[in-house]
Amino acid sequence: MLSPLKPFKLIRRVKLFFLSFITCFLCLLLSEPLRIWGQIVPEIAQAVSPSDRDLSEKRVLVSEVVVQGVTGKLQDIVYQAAATKPGRVTTRSQLQTDINAIFKTGWFSNVKAVPEDTLKGVRVTFEVQLNPVLRRMNIVPIPESKSVLPTAVVNDIFRSQYGTVLNLQTLQAGIRKLNQWYQNNGYVLAKVVGQPRISMDGTVTLQIAEGIIESLRVQFVNSQNKLVSANGQPLVGKTPASVILQAIESKPGMVFNQVQIQKGLKQILGLSSVKDATVAWEIPKDSRNVILIVKVQETVSASAEAENTDRIIQAEAALQRARAQKDPFAEAIAQRTLFDLQMATGKQSDVDRYQIALKRAQASRDRAGEAEALKGLAYFYNKDAKFRTNDSSTENNQPSFDKDKKKQAIATYQAALKIYQELNNDTQAAIILRNIGFMLEELDDYPAAIVTYRKAVPLFQKLKQPFWQALTLNNLAASYREIGETDQSLALQQQASTLWQYLREHPDQLESSSLLSRVYQPGDRPSETGISWTRSSKSGSQADIKFYLGTSDLRNGGLIDVRFAEGMTLLNLGGIYQTVGDYQQALYTFKLALSLLQIPPSTLYAQLQNVSTVSQKNVELFTDMVDVIGDFLMHTLYADMGWQQQAQDHRDRALSKGRILIEKTLQEIATVNKTPELNSLLPAVGSLLISWGA
Repeated sequence: MLSPLKPFKLIRRVKLFFLSFITCFLCLLLSEPLRIWGQIVPEIAQAVSPSDRDLSEKRVLVSEVVVQGVTGKLQDIVYQAAATKPGRVTTRSQLQTDINAIFKTGWFSNVKAVPEDTLKGVRVTFEVQLNPVLRRMNIVPIPESKSVLPTAVVNDIFRSQYGTVLNLQTLQAGIRKLNQWYQNNGYVLAKVVGQPRISMDGTVTLQIAEGIIESLRVQFVNSQNKLVSANGQPLVGKTPASVILQAIESKPGMVFNQVQIQKGLKQILGLSSVKDATVAWEIPKDSRNVILIVKVQETVSASAEAENTDRIIQAEAALQRARAQKDPFAEAIAQRTLFDLQMATGKQSDVDRYQIALKRAQASRDRAGEAEALKGLAYFYNKDAKFRTNDSSTENNQPSFDKDKKKQAIATYQAALKIYQELNNDTQAAIILRNIGFMLEELDDYPAAIVTYRKAVPLFQKLKQPFWQALTLNNLAASYREIGETDQSLALQQQASTLWQYLREHPDQLESSSLLSRVYQPGDRPSETGISWTRSSKSGSQADIKFYLGTSDLRNGGLIDVRFAEGMTLLNLGGIYQTVGDYQQALYTFKLALSLLQIPPSTLYAQLQNVSTVSQKNVELFTDMVDVIGDFLMHTLYADMGWQQQAQDHRDRALSKGRILIEKTLQEIATVNKTPELNSLLPAVGSLLISWGA
């Protein structure tokens, strides 16, 4: 009997705590080496190199410890930082640890440990080179321009450090205060970049990217924030762009300031032709500047409203014809068209529109129409639950939501489900069952979620939808893991893995699986991606990572590469094997999973274009994250197996690649196009890096 797993807390809706992850990792990035006189000072938290670890460790008796290069209190600091003491034994690794500890004090630009044999034992001399006395702070904006940062602010922050020996820890604290000044004064894109440069005369040079506006442009969008109309034509606004830009005080060449931008938006919203206005920004490649984009949604004119009403009437007629002809595909298209047109009117709230549609359907005894309206209502009840919370606090980094609203959404979905079951509409019944199951997981009601998913699985099998059957099995397995039913979870993951392998070997079967994705209706849940994990009892590191991919995606027009889904399922399987102590099976499963996940970003990007608006850059970051997580998984597994060298190698690779990944990601934070798939993995990767890097 396999031992039960500890309950897992799902990590979803990560957008709300995305900023906390960035803050944590900025602290990690700030621990990078500093440049002094053209040299890079070894890292404050420098690790012992693999080559050093491989050398045989000779233990020697220390007869004397000497500090050269400083006297007085600074000498005492060195003595206190070093663990090597007279009368104790030491090793080469211990001396390296002492060097790291001395560097960590922040006072020294160079540290050496020199052992010498004596008659009484080994004398260890720590030769240290003190940092220069801080004389001046030099601020250099990138690109070169006049800084908005007053000299008085810089001097006020670093005044207490002037005339004293430079301490790198105190310097970093001052840099954080500089960054905070920018944030407090509305310069939200400004930050210190690169490495501080420290010269022999005591001048510290900081490079700051303040976020200079390169250009401004106007984009007209509809009520769904799209740049095209319902018929696919680019939107052309009737409000002159010059009038909109005139209201924005910020101009090209100026530093981006959020306070000024908000004042400009208020003026734009005062225009009679404007319904809504927001500002976004892009950072061009290889540039520290920003492009400001003013997105404007205009009011619907009388002529446009009349035209839209005619199109709604035509769509309603097409829907009735499709129902009369019993053509489900034509019915789905008509429903999608009608929904888009209703959304474009913008006169009533989404809930109001569906409540009106529900009353009309009930009055005319249109059961199918009643189910569609209930499904739409449930979708927007659930959407509303994400933004209106009973408690603004969060628990275990989980975003809070309005549980009553979510329960209302579930009840409404159940009412729609009952009608679809009466109409023998298995397709819509399967969709709703998955929606309900996923929301029950969000409410931590895993037993109810299990019951619901178990009803959905045979429906997908009956509909010959192996893709969605496998995804539902993944959800079902995850719910069993949450309640500690390891055996059930393992068996279901194995079933899902078998289906994914079948689809990978028979790609022609995927075409039939796209049928459900064409049956789009308001109320079909969007895709979800997430990660959760538990802590390894042996290694003490985060382990047993659990992936969620496309957990309720039944609305898009294409399917992802099944290698990705199969790989994540195998990672889940490997996590279970590792948790119950079957390390060899876990090792085999992890290696197989990671080989499947080696999908070129260009290939994944081409496939995701059918299911998402994700950018190619974000796809590259997404695949890089999976690569980093793979190394972390192997690190924890080898640590549990007692293979310390292999564990350390994977840890080092993960930290190295993770730092590069985070640097790239931070450059993408301010861009407009941030996908749910990317955002939901970032906090997990950041937490893992911080945990293992500690």
